[in-house]
Parts: sequence; C-alpha cells; structure tokens
Amino acid sequence: MTTQRVSLVPDDFIESGATPPGRYYTQGVVFIDTFDYNGQQEKQTAAEFTLLDEAGAQFIVNWSVGDKKRIWPTADGTGLEGAPLTKGSNCAKGLGQAVLQGGLPQSKLSENNIGAAFNGTWADWTEFATGSKDAQQRDRTILVPSKMYLDGAAPAAPVATAAQVATPPPPAQAPAAPPPPQATPPPPATPPAPAPAAAPPQSALDVTAYFPDMVRIAQEMIANPDVQHTRQQLSAEVFPKLQAPEGGDASVEAKGAAITALMNGSFTAALDAAGLTLTGEVIS
Repeated sequence: MTTQRVSLVPDDFIESGATPPGRYYTQGVVFIDTFDYNGQQEKQTAAEFTLLDEAGAQFIVNWSVGDKKRIWPTADGTGLEGAPLTKGSNCAKGLGQAVLQGGLPQSKLSENNIGAAFNGTWADWTEFATGSKDAQQRDRTILVPSKMYLDGAAPAAPVATAAQVATPPPPAQAPAAPPPPQATPPPPATPPAPAPAAAPPQSALDVTAYFPDMVRIAQEMIANPDVQHTRQQLSAEVFPKLQAPEGGDASVEAKGAAITALMNGSFTAALDAAGLTLTGEVIS
C-alpha cells in the first residue's frame, strides 16, 4: 500500500510529567507507536523527544498523536502516515507552540520530518496547558519549547533574575586640609603608563577539530552488532563519548555542535574520507 507522509505544518491540521521545565538540548526525536501514559492507556502514536540538560542528564518528553490504527509512524520514525494530524492532539499543540512561541520557522516543518526540525537545537521548555482535565479535575499540561536557539549552541545563562537593589551613596567626607606651602614647586607628575592592548577575541568553536573522534565513535558503533547503525544512534553515542582534541571529555557546547554537524550533513564528508557511507539514516 502506497501512503503519503502526514503534514506537520500547523496550518494543515484538522479539528478533532515527569520532566521539569528548563533549558534542554534535543538529542533526538522520533515518532513511536508504543506510548501508553505509563500503562494507563492503550498504546498509541506519539512524538518522543530525548532531551539533555546542560549537565548532560537525559530526560524524555512525549507528545501524544492519537490512535496508532488511524495515524502511525513512518518506518524510520521521522514522520507520520495515515490520517491528518488533529488540532486537538498534544503533538499538534506542541508543534504549534514551537512555531508561535518558540520561534521555530514553519518552513522547518515543511519536510514533514520532525528530526530535521528539532534535532541539535537548544530550547527553554515550559509547561503548556492542553485545555483538558485529569481524573482529579486538574489542568493537564505538556512541556513545549517556549524559546528555541536554532544555532546549535547553548545560549548564555541570564545575567540576573532578580531586581537590582539600589545601593545608597557613601556619606560625604570632610574636605582634606590644604597642603603646607612649599619652598620649591613639586616635580611634574609622571604621565600614566599606556593601557595594555586589549586581548584578541577568542575564536569560535571549530567543530571540525572533533570530526576524527566522531569517526572513531562511528567505527565503534558499526563494530557493535547489538545497536542500530544509524545517524540517530551515533548522535546518542557522541554525547557521552566525545573527547576534546587536547584530551579529556569534550564540553557540552562542543558535543552540541558535533551533533548538529552530524544532523545537518556537514560531517558526511568526514565519514566518506574514513570509508564510511551515510545512506538515508543508515551508516555503513
């Protein structure tokens, strides 16, 4: 049976808890058909985000899509097939908030590939009321990106989060006594030394310096028969394993930039040079 991918663009929709709010990096996102609200409902289709905080801790966020017999994931998990996505679904609400509040360009969703829109991005995630109630009549909420940073790098932390308190001026001091008269004029003052030259600005992170170690991680992944040999799997292995060129664990910024290079295709030439091939999502 030939099917067409379902649109992820909000204008095309039809009518119809555990992760705290914070700043997260999207390590990967796919559609699954096994989401069951921790065993409370029948298995259904949902978007599943794997998020990392700035310390590298991993969190999972799900946006429900609906009945998996009506709408289901594509074979690679990047899109949906079946009936149109309904506006009342949590996934539709999450995507809408990512566009309206988060700043995600709607054109990023035109490929109907959720990974291409979110993978490798930092965002501030906040709670959003879905408009429904739970059994205790409490508002149901989902976590959505309220502000997205689309350059692949972790944004700087806020300078301050509380109102500044004005400091009163110091008490006035009595004027100093005039110096005694001198028989001879004082020598001329020594001119101040010139200010030191400003240090040159630091260069931006060179992600290509990390490509050799990314190739090493890819080779180890391919040698492991117990994992899938996909770009998504390599993304999952780069974050905990990537080493800095000078040795030691790479910074979170470097890991984020490395995964972004993997997802946007700029790392593909390094794979080719090492005799590896990326075909679709599979690395061989």
